[in-house]
Amino acid sequence: MHKQILNKRVLNTAVAVLMSLGVAACSSGGSGAQPGISVEENRQKIAVTTIETNKTSAQEHLDKAEQALADAKAALAEVLSTDSAGEIFDISAKINDALTTVTTAVAEIAYIASSTPSYVSSASKISSTAESDVQQIAEMKAKVDAIYTEITEIQAQANNAFDVAIEKDKLAKAEAEEAARIASVETAVNAQLTTAQAQLTQAKQALAAAQNATSSVEALKAAAEAQQAANNALTAANEAAKKATEASNSTTIAQLAQQAQEAATAAQTAANQANTVASELLAKEEGIAREEAAKIAKANSDAAVARQNAEAQLTEATSISNGITTATNTATSATSAKAVQAALAPVATSLESLKTAATSAQAAADTAKNAAAISSAATADATVAQAAADQLQTLVSQAEANLTKANEALNVRVAREKEATTAASYNREDSIVQDYLDQTKREALLAQVQKTGTNAPASCANSKSSTCHKDVERGSVVVNYNQAYSSYAVLRETYDADGVNPTNSFVALAKESDLTTDRAAVTNATYTGKASYSRTNGPAVLTRDFTLTVNDDKVSGSVYQTTVNSKGVSKTTEFVGLKEGNISVNNGVVGFNGVADFSQHNAGLGTYKGVFVGSKAGEVVGTFETDSTEKATSIQGAFAGAK
Repeated sequence: MHKQILNKRVLNTAVAVLMSLGVAACSSGGSGAQPGISVEENRQKIAVTTIETNKTSAQEHLDKAEQALADAKAALAEVLSTDSAGEIFDISAKINDALTTVTTAVAEIAYIASSTPSYVSSASKISSTAESDVQQIAEMKAKVDAIYTEITEIQAQANNAFDVAIEKDKLAKAEAEEAARIASVETAVNAQLTTAQAQLTQAKQALAAAQNATSSVEALKAAAEAQQAANNALTAANEAAKKATEASNSTTIAQLAQQAQEAATAAQTAANQANTVASELLAKEEGIAREEAAKIAKANSDAAVARQNAEAQLTEATSISNGITTATNTATSATSAKAVQAALAPVATSLESLKTAATSAQAAADTAKNAAAISSAATADATVAQAAADQLQTLVSQAEANLTKANEALNVRVAREKEATTAASYNREDSIVQDYLDQTKREALLAQVQKTGTNAPASCANSKSSTCHKDVERGSVVVNYNQAYSSYAVLRETYDADGVNPTNSFVALAKESDLTTDRAAVTNATYTGKASYSRTNGPAVLTRDFTLTVNDDKVSGSVYQTTVNSKGVSKTTEFVGLKEGNISVNNGVVGFNGVADFSQHNAGLGTYKGVFVGSKAGEVVGTFETDSTEKATSIQGAFAGAK
């Protein structure tokens, strides 16, 4: 490209010289020179002019390179004056522009320097400066090359500065995050210290109350309050120490945790002193030994503290129990297995927390009971503590019962969803059937297809005018067959002619309130209707006649077609044989299942399943499928029939 530009420039110069000498170029050749001017003289003049023009051009490129260098140096100074990676990135664009300019100059002047010497021989015959001009061009090239090297080094310095700034930014961010984490830990430890100090204050106040008491009853009450405060302070101190381990290098946090521990120790000292005061007053009033009085005083204090602990556990557990009740009620009324599972997700953890609270409450009640064996005055506290523990156990039992009920609801939902479609579709997370596992959505689909009417042609082919065309939108109902209380719908999956998954999915539809729940309602009878199915993974759907016979606890049937030839002779072809299956009641609904024979389609065996619909079991609806899910042999379908 550079060579082409320079060649054009040289040609224009030569033409200009020729014109000034009166030499015209012609298409056939020849010089057309004026008399007295030889061709050699013309060549010499052209050479001189070319060298001078190239020298001027080289100087222009050198000037641009020098300006680019000045710009790059100025930009580098800016880069080195900031630590901001963003600013360095923006400033570095100036250096990149400078390098682009010099790169162009290097290429241009390199060609000039390599092509110009060829004109020296002719030019030097009439010009004394030709050789020096060429030498100057070479020197200018060397300068441009040096500038290129210098700007390249400047760019490297800028890149290095950018890398350093990035690392500083990362370090600063990490330091800020660590500082924020330490601050959070410090806040948490400080909060526990505040709690411990507040409990120490309460313990001291209780000690003062014990010291000012006029009876052992008042003193014992104050001693119990002091002991409870000491227990609370110890809990806070332990939490502070645990939290402090998250910032083991922080002296400040360690000191805060130590202060919390000191507050807890001081609170326990105050509680011990209050207990001593109460026991001495009790010994004086009862005329018993101080050791015995101290034992009784401690028992009374233990019972009072245990009562408070049991009641606190009950308060916390009640909140947990209410949450479990809400969750299980939501799960029980949910209309899909996923909704049930979502509602029950937090219940297991909550139940464990509830059981832990019950265990703690019973331990407190046992402590109070042991105290009551030592001091009759502790009996009332022991009674209250045990009542709280009993209530907690009742909450646990209720929660377990609610969870059992919710799990039963989950089993029902799973059963209903599996009954509504084929296993192949149910087990596919990307199947359109997943949109209809919710019972309310299936009932909405039932209302939709019953409103639009039955669409079940014998052959719903892959043609543009057909509802079964391969380009039908995913989720469309391509075929459906309606009855009074039940229907089935054939839903389009995303069509993939080379895929192994079925093109269509099948959903059996009936209101849950219409499902037959009384086994006695199912009597010997024959049901007739239609069955639709897709085979070999194609978009087309075939619909044939369907029959199912109930005989005691057994069912059997067929998907078939009867044709009559021109001579009036009829022929029945069975496409799917429904071998003898069993009637059973599962999760409160009367249904049936058995083995399906697909030998007519060379697809081997499979299964069929369905439910009875109506209070008198007037209808049946269900699905069938091959065991194989391979493209060449897979078949899925649905059926519906009425007595």
